[in-house]
Amino acid sequence: MALKTLCSQLARKYSCLDVMLLFDKSITILQPICELLDNWRYDEDQGEYQPVYEEFGSILLLVLSFAHRYGLSTIDLGIRSSDSFVAKLLNQGHLNRAMDDNLTQQEQSHLDGWIRGLFDNEGGGLGDELMSSCPPQDFYLLVPTLFHHIVLACSTNNLSEEGLKGGLEYLVDTFLLPSLIPGITWLSSHLWESRGDANAVLQILSSLITNPSSISNNTEASQMLNAILNIIAKNLEHSLRWLQRGEPQRQDVEPLSKALRVHLGWERKGGSEHTELESWTSTPGGGLVASIKQTIITLVQWGLNPGINIMPASYTHRQILIGVKLLGAKRLLTAIIEEVKSQTETGNGSVVIDVATALICSPDAASFDTSPASNGMILLDDTNNISQQPLQRRLTLREALKTEAENAPKVHKEDVFHAETVVRLYRRVEAQMAVQQNLLEAHDDGMAGIEKIMGDVGHQHQQDLGDMGAAMDGMVGDGGDLMGGLMDAGNLGGGTDLLDGFGGGDHGMGF
Repeated sequence: MALKTLCSQLARKYSCLDVMLLFDKSITILQPICELLDNWRYDEDQGEYQPVYEEFGSILLLVLSFAHRYGLSTIDLGIRSSDSFVAKLLNQGHLNRAMDDNLTQQEQSHLDGWIRGLFDNEGGGLGDELMSSCPPQDFYLLVPTLFHHIVLACSTNNLSEEGLKGGLEYLVDTFLLPSLIPGITWLSSHLWESRGDANAVLQILSSLITNPSSISNNTEASQMLNAILNIIAKNLEHSLRWLQRGEPQRQDVEPLSKALRVHLGWERKGGSEHTELESWTSTPGGGLVASIKQTIITLVQWGLNPGINIMPASYTHRQILIGVKLLGAKRLLTAIIEEVKSQTETGNGSVVIDVATALICSPDAASFDTSPASNGMILLDDTNNISQQPLQRRLTLREALKTEAENAPKVHKEDVFHAETVVRLYRRVEAQMAVQQNLLEAHDDGMAGIEKIMGDVGHQHQQDLGDMGAAMDGMVGDGGDLMGGLMDAGNLGGGTDLLDGFGGGDHGMGF
Protein backbone atom coordinates (compact mmCIF):
# COMPACT_ATOMS: atom_id res chain seq x y z
CA MET A 1 0.00 0.00 0.00
CA ALA A 2 1.30 3.45 -0.92
CA LEU A 3 2.24 5.76 1.98
CA LYS A 4 -0.26 8.36 0.78
CA THR A 5 -3.13 5.85 0.86
CA LEU A 6 -2.12 4.47 4.25
CA CYS A 7 -1.85 7.92 5.85
CA SER A 8 -5.14 9.01 4.33
CA GLN A 9 -6.98 5.95 5.65
CA LEU A 10 -5.50 6.28 9.15
CA ALA A 11 -6.33 9.99 9.38
CA ARG A 12 -9.99 9.27 8.59
CA LYS A 13 -10.30 6.51 11.22
CA TYR A 14 -9.14 8.15 14.43
CA SER A 15 -9.69 4.98 16.47
CA CYS A 16 -6.72 3.54 14.57
CA LEU A 17 -4.55 6.29 16.03
CA ASP A 18 -5.56 5.22 19.54
CA VAL A 19 -4.66 1.62 18.81
CA MET A 20 -1.27 2.56 17.34
CA LEU A 21 -0.28 4.51 20.45
CA LEU A 22 -1.17 1.52 22.62
CA PHE A 23 1.76 -0.34 21.09
CA ASP A 24 4.38 2.34 20.44
CA LYS A 25 5.38 5.91 21.26
CA SER A 26 4.38 8.86 19.15
CA ILE A 27 8.00 9.75 18.48
CA THR A 28 8.69 6.31 16.99
CA ILE A 29 5.75 6.57 14.62
CA LEU A 30 5.93 10.22 13.63
CA GLN A 31 9.59 11.22 13.61
CA PRO A 32 10.36 9.52 10.25
CA ILE A 33 7.21 11.02 8.73
CA CYS A 34 8.10 14.51 9.94
CA GLU A 35 11.59 14.14 8.49
CA LEU A 36 10.03 13.10 5.19
CA LEU A 37 7.82 16.21 5.13
CA ASP A 38 10.69 18.49 6.15
CA ASN A 39 12.94 17.16 3.39
CA TRP A 40 10.29 16.85 0.68
CA ARG A 41 11.72 17.61 -2.74
CA TYR A 42 10.48 17.50 -6.31
CA ASP A 43 11.89 14.86 -8.62
CA GLU A 44 13.99 16.16 -11.48
CA ASP A 45 11.64 14.62 -14.03
CA GLN A 46 8.48 15.69 -12.24
CA GLY A 47 5.70 15.87 -14.81
CA GLU A 48 2.59 16.87 -12.86
CA TYR A 49 2.58 18.72 -9.55
CA GLN A 50 -1.02 18.35 -8.40
CA PRO A 51 -0.47 14.66 -7.42
CA VAL A 52 2.59 15.75 -5.46
CA TYR A 53 0.50 18.22 -3.47
CA GLU A 54 -2.12 15.53 -2.90
CA GLU A 55 0.44 13.03 -1.59
CA PHE A 56 2.11 15.64 0.61
CA GLY A 57 -1.25 16.77 2.03
CA SER A 58 -2.39 13.23 2.87
CA ILE A 59 0.81 12.51 4.81
CA LEU A 60 0.67 15.89 6.56
CA LEU A 61 -2.96 15.30 7.55
CA LEU A 62 -1.95 12.20 9.50
CA VAL A 63 0.73 14.13 11.42
CA LEU A 64 -1.69 16.96 12.21
CA SER A 65 -4.35 14.45 13.31
CA PHE A 66 -1.92 12.91 15.81
CA ALA A 67 -0.68 16.30 17.00
CA HIS A 68 -4.13 17.82 17.55
CA ARG A 69 -5.90 14.73 18.90
CA TYR A 70 -3.35 14.16 21.66
CA GLY A 71 -1.91 17.66 22.07
CA LEU A 72 1.56 16.55 20.93
CA SER A 73 4.42 19.03 20.92
CA THR A 74 7.37 19.14 18.55
CA ILE A 75 9.32 17.23 21.23
CA ASP A 76 6.72 14.45 21.12
CA LEU A 77 7.07 14.29 17.34
CA GLY A 78 10.84 13.90 17.57
CA ILE A 79 11.62 17.06 15.63
CA ARG A 80 15.33 17.86 15.97
CA SER A 81 15.65 21.14 14.08
CA SER A 82 14.17 24.53 14.90
CA ASP A 83 14.00 25.12 11.14
CA SER A 84 11.65 22.17 10.63
CA PHE A 85 8.62 22.82 8.42
CA VAL A 86 6.35 20.76 10.68
CA ALA A 87 7.56 22.70 13.74
CA LYS A 88 6.86 26.01 12.01
CA LEU A 89 3.40 24.86 10.92
CA LEU A 90 2.45 23.71 14.43
CA ASN A 91 3.88 26.72 16.25
CA GLN A 92 3.17 29.60 13.89
CA GLY A 93 1.39 28.14 10.88
CA HIS A 94 -1.89 29.81 11.91
CA LEU A 95 -0.40 33.33 11.96
CA ASN A 96 -1.13 35.89 9.27
CA ARG A 97 2.00 37.55 7.93
CA ALA A 98 0.29 40.08 5.68
CA MET A 99 1.01 42.97 8.04
CA ASP A 100 4.66 42.00 8.55
CA ASP A 101 7.62 43.27 6.61
CA ASN A 102 9.36 39.90 6.66
CA LEU A 103 7.68 38.40 3.57
CA THR A 104 10.48 37.78 1.14
CA GLN A 105 10.15 38.70 -2.49
CA GLN A 106 9.76 35.04 -3.37
CA GLU A 107 7.03 34.54 -0.73
CA GLN A 108 5.18 37.61 -2.00
CA SER A 109 5.46 36.24 -5.54
CA HIS A 110 4.04 32.89 -4.42
CA LEU A 111 1.19 34.62 -2.59
CA ASP A 112 0.28 36.73 -5.63
CA GLY A 113 0.38 33.60 -7.79
CA TRP A 114 -2.04 31.71 -5.52
CA ILE A 115 -4.46 34.64 -5.34
CA ARG A 116 -4.51 34.96 -9.13
CA GLY A 117 -4.71 31.20 -9.63
CA LEU A 118 -7.68 30.82 -7.29
CA PHE A 119 -9.76 33.87 -8.15
CA ASP A 120 -8.66 35.24 -11.52
CA ASN A 121 -10.79 33.49 -14.14
CA GLU A 122 -8.65 34.89 -16.92
CA GLY A 123 -5.44 33.62 -15.34
CA GLY A 124 -6.04 30.00 -16.26
CA GLY A 125 -6.45 28.65 -12.72
CA LEU A 126 -3.86 26.70 -10.79
CA GLY A 127 -1.23 25.44 -13.18
CA ASP A 128 1.90 23.38 -12.87
CA GLU A 129 4.02 26.50 -13.25
CA LEU A 130 2.75 27.90 -9.95
CA MET A 131 3.00 24.64 -8.01
CA SER A 132 6.43 23.82 -9.43
CA SER A 133 7.80 27.15 -8.21
CA CYS A 134 6.09 26.93 -4.80
CA PRO A 135 6.85 23.73 -2.85
CA PRO A 136 4.04 22.42 -0.60
CA GLN A 137 5.90 23.51 2.55
CA ASP A 138 5.95 27.14 1.38
CA PHE A 139 2.28 27.03 0.41
CA TYR A 140 1.06 25.73 3.79
CA LEU A 141 2.95 28.44 5.67
CA LEU A 142 1.32 31.09 3.44
CA VAL A 143 -2.25 29.80 3.85
CA PRO A 144 -3.26 32.10 6.79
CA THR A 145 -1.97 35.11 4.87
CA LEU A 146 -3.89 33.92 1.81
CA PHE A 147 -7.11 33.70 3.86
CA HIS A 148 -6.45 37.17 5.25
CA HIS A 149 -6.48 38.57 1.71
CA ILE A 150 -9.65 36.60 0.88
CA VAL A 151 -11.45 38.05 3.92
CA LEU A 152 -10.20 41.54 3.06
CA ALA A 153 -11.41 41.22 -0.55
CA CYS A 154 -14.85 39.98 0.55
CA SER A 155 -15.34 42.63 3.24
CA THR A 156 -14.42 45.43 0.80
CA ASN A 157 -16.65 43.99 -1.96
CA ASN A 158 -13.68 43.43 -4.24
CA LEU A 159 -14.59 39.74 -4.56
CA SER A 160 -18.07 38.69 -5.60
CA GLU A 161 -19.92 35.78 -4.02
CA GLU A 162 -19.65 33.84 -7.26
CA GLY A 163 -15.92 34.55 -7.50
CA LEU A 164 -15.44 33.45 -3.88
CA LYS A 165 -17.20 30.13 -4.40
CA GLY A 166 -15.24 29.51 -7.58
CA GLY A 167 -11.92 30.05 -5.83
CA LEU A 168 -12.83 28.03 -2.76
CA GLU A 169 -13.75 25.07 -4.96
CA TYR A 170 -10.03 24.54 -5.51
CA LEU A 171 -9.40 24.50 -1.74
CA VAL A 172 -11.96 21.74 -1.15
CA ASP A 173 -10.34 19.50 -3.75
CA THR A 174 -8.33 16.64 -2.27
CA PHE A 175 -4.93 18.02 -3.27
CA LEU A 176 -5.45 21.22 -1.23
CA LEU A 177 -7.99 20.17 1.43
CA PRO A 178 -5.52 19.79 4.35
CA SER A 179 -4.63 23.46 3.91
CA LEU A 180 -8.02 24.25 5.48
CA ILE A 181 -6.53 23.35 8.87
CA PRO A 182 -4.23 26.40 9.12
CA GLY A 183 -6.75 28.44 7.08
CA ILE A 184 -9.81 27.83 9.27
CA THR A 185 -7.67 28.05 12.42
CA TRP A 186 -6.75 31.57 11.37
CA LEU A 187 -10.41 32.38 10.61
CA SER A 188 -11.36 31.18 14.12
CA SER A 189 -8.79 33.48 15.71
CA HIS A 190 -9.80 36.37 13.47
CA LEU A 191 -13.41 36.17 14.71
CA TRP A 192 -12.12 36.92 18.22
CA GLU A 193 -10.04 39.85 17.05
CA SER A 194 -12.46 41.64 14.73
CA ARG A 195 -16.20 41.20 14.56
CA GLY A 196 -16.23 43.80 11.81
CA ASP A 197 -15.21 41.14 9.29
CA ALA A 198 -17.64 38.55 10.67
CA ASN A 199 -19.90 38.62 7.60
CA ALA A 200 -17.01 37.82 5.28
CA VAL A 201 -15.60 35.14 7.61
CA LEU A 202 -18.97 33.40 7.97
CA GLN A 203 -19.52 33.57 4.23
CA ILE A 204 -16.20 31.80 3.66
CA LEU A 205 -16.86 29.22 6.39
CA SER A 206 -20.31 28.49 4.98
CA SER A 207 -18.83 27.82 1.54
CA LEU A 208 -16.19 25.52 3.02
CA ILE A 209 -18.18 23.63 5.66
CA THR A 210 -21.95 23.71 5.21
CA ASN A 211 -22.19 24.11 1.47
CA PRO A 212 -19.08 22.82 -0.33
CA SER A 213 -20.69 22.32 -3.73
CA SER A 214 -17.80 20.43 -5.35
CA ILE A 215 -17.51 17.88 -2.51
CA SER A 216 -20.99 16.35 -2.43
CA ASN A 217 -20.25 13.70 -5.07
CA ASN A 218 -16.64 13.05 -4.04
CA THR A 219 -16.49 10.42 -1.31
CA GLU A 220 -12.75 10.74 -0.74
CA ALA A 221 -12.92 14.52 -0.40
CA SER A 222 -15.95 14.26 1.89
CA GLN A 223 -14.19 11.83 4.23
CA MET A 224 -11.07 13.98 4.27
CA LEU A 225 -13.13 17.06 5.11
CA ASN A 226 -14.66 15.21 8.08
CA ALA A 227 -11.15 14.39 9.35
CA ILE A 228 -10.23 18.08 9.01
CA LEU A 229 -13.38 19.24 10.82
CA ASN A 230 -12.47 16.95 13.73
CA ILE A 231 -9.27 18.95 14.14
CA ILE A 232 -10.65 22.49 13.82
CA ALA A 233 -14.15 22.03 15.30
CA LYS A 234 -13.45 22.91 18.94
CA ASN A 235 -11.67 26.22 18.37
CA LEU A 236 -14.10 27.28 15.68
CA GLU A 237 -17.13 26.38 17.78
CA HIS A 238 -15.80 28.51 20.65
CA SER A 239 -15.35 31.47 18.30
CA LEU A 240 -18.84 31.04 16.86
CA ARG A 241 -20.36 30.83 20.34
CA TRP A 242 -18.57 34.05 21.31
CA LEU A 243 -19.84 35.77 18.16
CA GLN A 244 -23.41 34.61 18.82
CA ARG A 245 -23.30 36.01 22.35
CA GLY A 246 -22.11 39.35 21.06
CA GLU A 247 -24.65 39.44 18.23
CA PRO A 248 -27.62 37.27 19.30
CA GLN A 249 -29.70 38.42 16.34
CA ARG A 250 -27.46 36.71 13.77
CA GLN A 251 -29.04 33.82 11.89
CA ASP A 252 -25.94 32.60 10.02
CA VAL A 253 -24.07 31.21 13.06
CA GLU A 254 -26.37 28.35 14.05
CA PRO A 255 -26.04 26.36 10.76
CA LEU A 256 -22.26 26.34 11.18
CA SER A 257 -22.46 25.39 14.86
CA LYS A 258 -24.86 22.58 14.02
CA ALA A 259 -22.49 21.21 11.37
CA LEU A 260 -19.63 21.20 13.89
CA ARG A 261 -21.42 19.50 16.80
CA VAL A 262 -20.85 15.97 15.55
CA HIS A 263 -17.10 16.69 15.44
CA LEU A 264 -16.77 17.98 19.02
CA GLY A 265 -15.15 15.82 21.69
CA TRP A 266 -12.66 14.33 19.25
CA GLU A 267 -9.54 15.43 21.15
CA ARG A 268 -7.84 13.21 23.71
CA LYS A 269 -5.67 15.78 25.46
CA GLY A 270 -6.67 15.34 29.08
CA GLY A 271 -7.96 18.90 29.13
CA SER A 272 -11.12 19.86 30.98
CA GLU A 273 -14.23 21.21 29.33
CA HIS A 274 -15.33 24.68 30.38
CA THR A 275 -18.42 23.26 32.13
CA GLU A 276 -16.25 20.96 34.27
CA LEU A 277 -13.85 23.74 35.16
CA GLU A 278 -16.70 26.08 36.09
CA SER A 279 -18.22 23.48 38.42
CA TRP A 280 -14.88 22.70 40.10
CA THR A 281 -13.82 26.30 40.62
CA SER A 282 -17.25 27.31 41.95
CA THR A 283 -17.23 24.73 44.76
CA PRO A 284 -18.11 26.48 48.03
CA GLY A 285 -15.39 26.82 50.63
CA GLY A 286 -12.31 27.04 48.45
CA GLY A 287 -13.05 26.55 44.77
CA LEU A 288 -10.79 24.04 43.01
CA VAL A 289 -8.93 23.09 46.21
CA ALA A 290 -12.20 22.31 47.97
CA SER A 291 -13.42 20.36 44.96
CA ILE A 292 -10.31 18.15 44.93
CA LYS A 293 -10.61 17.55 48.67
CA GLN A 294 -14.25 16.56 48.18
CA THR A 295 -13.19 14.11 45.48
CA ILE A 296 -10.75 12.49 47.90
CA ILE A 297 -13.49 12.24 50.55
CA THR A 298 -15.83 10.62 48.02
CA LEU A 299 -13.19 8.06 47.02
CA VAL A 300 -12.47 7.27 50.68
CA GLN A 301 -16.15 6.70 51.44
CA TRP A 302 -16.45 4.46 48.40
CA GLY A 303 -13.40 2.49 49.56
CA LEU A 304 -14.89 2.06 53.03
CA ASN A 305 -18.19 0.77 51.67
CA PRO A 306 -17.42 -1.45 48.67
CA GLY A 307 -20.15 -3.54 47.12
CA ILE A 308 -21.81 -4.52 43.89
CA ASN A 309 -24.82 -2.31 44.54
CA ILE A 310 -22.79 0.71 45.63
CA MET A 311 -22.55 3.52 43.07
CA PRO A 312 -18.86 4.14 42.20
CA ALA A 313 -17.39 7.47 43.20
CA SER A 314 -17.47 10.16 40.54
CA TYR A 315 -13.90 10.77 39.42
CA THR A 316 -11.96 12.03 36.41
CA HIS A 317 -8.20 12.49 36.37
CA ARG A 318 -8.75 15.68 34.38
CA GLN A 319 -9.47 17.35 37.71
CA ILE A 320 -5.99 16.51 39.01
CA LEU A 321 -4.33 17.56 35.75
CA ILE A 322 -6.07 20.93 35.77
CA GLY A 323 -5.22 21.26 39.46
CA VAL A 324 -1.51 20.91 38.68
CA LYS A 325 -1.81 23.52 35.92
CA LEU A 326 -3.82 26.10 37.84
CA LEU A 327 -2.63 25.57 41.41
CA GLY A 328 0.83 24.19 40.85
CA ALA A 329 2.14 20.88 42.19
CA LYS A 330 3.15 22.26 45.61
CA ARG A 331 -0.20 23.84 46.41
CA LEU A 332 -2.13 20.83 45.13
CA LEU A 333 0.07 18.49 47.19
CA THR A 334 -0.60 20.63 50.27
CA ALA A 335 -4.34 20.15 49.72
CA ILE A 336 -3.91 16.39 49.35
CA ILE A 337 -1.77 16.15 52.51
CA GLU A 338 -4.28 18.21 54.48
CA GLU A 339 -7.06 15.82 53.52
CA VAL A 340 -4.88 12.80 54.32
CA LYS A 341 -4.29 14.23 57.81
CA SER A 342 -7.98 14.98 58.26
CA GLN A 343 -9.08 11.49 57.22
CA THR A 344 -6.34 9.88 59.31
CA GLU A 345 -7.63 11.67 62.40
CA THR A 346 -11.10 10.19 61.76
CA GLY A 347 -9.70 6.64 61.51
CA ASN A 348 -9.57 6.30 57.70
CA GLY A 349 -5.79 6.62 57.36
CA SER A 350 -5.19 3.38 55.47
CA VAL A 351 -7.80 4.15 52.83
CA VAL A 352 -6.90 7.79 52.30
CA ILE A 353 -3.20 6.89 51.91
CA ASP A 354 -4.18 4.50 49.13
CA VAL A 355 -6.28 7.20 47.45
CA ALA A 356 -3.56 9.85 47.71
CA THR A 357 -0.95 7.39 46.41
CA ALA A 358 -3.10 6.59 43.38
CA LEU A 359 -3.58 10.29 42.60
CA ILE A 360 0.14 11.08 42.85
CA CYS A 361 1.26 8.00 40.91
CA SER A 362 -1.25 8.47 38.10
CA PRO A 363 0.76 9.12 34.94
CA ASP A 364 0.68 12.05 32.58
CA ALA A 365 1.95 12.26 29.02
CA ALA A 366 5.55 12.88 30.10
CA SER A 367 5.64 9.78 32.29
CA PHE A 368 6.21 7.44 29.37
CA ASP A 369 8.84 9.50 27.53
CA THR A 370 12.30 8.07 28.22
CA SER A 371 13.87 9.37 25.01
CA PRO A 372 16.78 11.85 25.07
CA ALA A 373 14.37 14.50 23.83
CA SER A 374 12.45 14.28 27.10
CA ASN A 375 15.32 16.08 28.84
CA GLY A 376 15.48 18.92 26.38
CA MET A 377 15.00 20.18 22.86
CA ILE A 378 17.57 18.68 20.48
CA LEU A 379 18.59 21.21 17.84
CA LEU A 380 20.89 21.25 14.84
CA ASP A 381 22.91 24.38 14.20
CA ASP A 382 24.16 25.61 10.82
CA THR A 383 27.11 23.23 10.94
CA ASN A 384 24.84 20.25 11.81
CA ASN A 385 26.25 20.01 15.34
CA ILE A 386 23.72 18.67 17.81
CA SER A 387 22.95 20.82 20.84
CA GLN A 388 20.39 20.35 23.57
CA GLN A 389 18.35 23.06 25.23
CA PRO A 390 16.88 22.39 28.69
CA LEU A 391 13.17 21.73 28.51
CA GLN A 392 11.11 23.84 30.89
CA ARG A 393 8.20 21.92 32.39
CA ARG A 394 5.96 21.97 35.43
CA LEU A 395 6.91 20.33 38.71
CA THR A 396 5.08 17.02 39.12
CA LEU A 397 3.23 15.91 42.24
CA ARG A 398 5.80 13.18 42.83
CA GLU A 399 8.68 15.66 42.64
CA ALA A 400 6.88 18.04 45.00
CA LEU A 401 6.30 15.18 47.45
CA LYS A 402 9.98 14.21 47.33
CA THR A 403 10.97 17.78 48.21
CA GLU A 404 8.42 17.82 51.03
CA ALA A 405 9.78 14.52 52.39
CA GLU A 406 13.34 15.82 52.34
CA ASN A 407 12.20 18.79 54.47
CA ALA A 408 10.25 16.58 56.88
CA PRO A 409 13.04 16.35 59.52
CA LYS A 410 13.09 20.14 59.79
CA VAL A 411 9.31 20.34 60.07
CA HIS A 412 9.16 17.49 62.59
CA LYS A 413 10.06 19.64 65.58
CA GLU A 414 7.16 22.03 64.91
CA ASP A 415 4.52 19.63 63.54
CA VAL A 416 5.16 15.95 64.22
CA PHE A 417 1.91 14.73 62.67
CA HIS A 418 2.47 16.62 59.42
CA ALA A 419 6.05 15.36 59.03
CA GLU A 420 5.04 11.76 59.69
CA THR A 421 2.13 11.99 57.25
CA VAL A 422 4.43 13.30 54.51
CA VAL A 423 7.03 10.57 55.03
CA ARG A 424 4.37 7.89 55.20
CA LEU A 425 2.82 9.06 51.94
CA TYR A 426 6.24 9.40 50.29
CA ARG A 427 7.17 5.83 51.20
CA ARG A 428 3.94 4.47 49.82
CA VAL A 429 4.34 6.41 46.55
CA GLU A 430 7.94 5.26 46.09
CA ALA A 431 6.96 1.66 46.79
CA GLN A 432 4.20 1.87 44.19
CA MET A 433 6.46 3.53 41.61
CA ALA A 434 9.15 0.87 42.17
CA VAL A 435 6.67 -1.83 41.25
CA GLN A 436 5.54 0.08 38.16
CA GLN A 437 9.13 0.65 37.02
CA ASN A 438 9.99 -3.01 37.37
CA LEU A 439 6.89 -4.00 35.46
CA LEU A 440 7.89 -1.68 32.62
CA GLU A 441 11.38 -3.19 32.54
CA ALA A 442 9.87 -6.67 32.56
CA HIS A 443 7.97 -5.83 29.38
CA ASP A 444 11.09 -6.66 27.36
CA ASP A 445 12.22 -9.57 29.50
CA GLY A 446 8.99 -11.58 29.53
CA MET A 447 8.25 -13.93 32.37
CA ALA A 448 11.84 -13.90 33.55
CA GLY A 449 11.51 -10.22 34.37
CA ILE A 450 8.24 -10.77 36.22
CA GLU A 451 9.82 -13.48 38.36
CA LYS A 452 12.67 -11.08 39.10
CA ILE A 453 10.17 -8.50 40.34
CA MET A 454 8.65 -10.94 42.82
CA GLY A 455 12.06 -11.71 44.29
CA ASP A 456 13.85 -8.36 44.14
CA VAL A 457 11.40 -5.50 44.58
CA GLY A 458 10.69 -6.16 48.25
CA HIS A 459 14.36 -6.52 49.20
CA GLN A 460 15.47 -3.45 47.22
CA HIS A 461 12.75 -1.23 48.57
CA GLN A 462 13.33 -2.46 52.10
CA GLN A 463 16.96 -1.41 51.81
CA ASP A 464 16.08 2.02 50.35
CA LEU A 465 13.48 2.78 52.99
CA GLY A 466 15.72 1.50 55.75
CA ASP A 467 18.48 3.87 54.65
CA MET A 468 16.04 6.77 54.59
CA GLY A 469 14.71 5.84 58.01
CA ALA A 470 18.19 5.66 59.50
CA ALA A 471 19.11 9.03 58.04
CA MET A 472 15.98 10.69 59.36
CA ASP A 473 16.34 9.05 62.78
CA GLY A 474 19.75 10.61 63.01
CA MET A 475 18.43 14.04 62.08
CA VAL A 476 15.42 13.90 64.40
CA GLY A 477 17.27 12.42 67.36
CA ASP A 478 15.53 11.03 70.40
CA GLY A 479 12.72 13.53 70.51
CA GLY A 480 10.08 11.60 68.60
CA ASP A 481 9.14 8.05 69.55
CA LEU A 482 6.24 8.01 67.10
CA MET A 483 8.53 9.20 64.30
CA GLY A 484 10.95 6.41 65.20
CA GLY A 485 8.09 3.93 65.06
CA LEU A 486 7.24 5.17 61.60
CA MET A 487 10.83 4.75 60.48
CA ASP A 488 10.87 1.20 61.85
CA ALA A 489 7.91 0.47 59.58
CA GLY A 490 10.38 0.69 56.70
CA ASN A 491 11.22 -2.95 57.46
CA LEU A 492 8.85 -4.63 55.03
CA GLY A 493 9.88 -8.17 55.89
CA GLY A 494 7.21 -10.60 57.04
CA GLY A 495 4.47 -8.71 55.20
CA THR A 496 4.39 -5.78 57.62
CA ASP A 497 2.37 -2.90 56.18
CA LEU A 498 3.80 0.60 56.17
CA LEU A 499 0.79 1.72 58.19
CA ASP A 500 1.66 -0.51 61.15
CA GLY A 501 3.81 2.27 62.55
CA PHE A 502 0.54 4.01 63.37
CA GLY A 503 -1.39 0.86 64.32
CA GLY A 504 -4.88 0.13 63.11
CA GLY A 505 -6.15 -2.85 61.25
CA ASP A 506 -8.08 -1.48 58.23
CA HIS A 507 -6.62 -2.50 54.89
CA GLY A 508 -7.60 0.26 52.51
CA MET A 509 -8.85 0.20 48.98
CA GLY A 510 -6.07 -1.82 47.41
CA PHE A 511 -5.42 0.61 44.57
